[in-house]
Amino acid sequence: MEENSVEIQKKRNSGLTVVLIVVNVFLALLYANVTDNSEDQTYINYVWLAGSLTFLLGGFAFTYMAKITGGENGYLPSR
Repeated sequence: MEENSVEIQKKRNSGLTVVLIVVNVFLALLYANVTDNSEDQTYINYVWLAGSLTFLLGGFAFTYMAKITGGENGYLPSR
């Protein structure tokens, strides 16, 4: 019973993380397009957006992989 509760909590947290990443990317896109910037500044905003998206998705993938493989505290298990 407790194992099912832990699994449900992990799925809920994983889903919440994905939602927060999507909201973060949406807000960054909104900022990049709403502000009155020159063309060069808009391109710089897109570079920042791409870097932050890569960082967030990479962090999510790394922690998700640790959860699947049984790592503790977000770290991959040692062999």
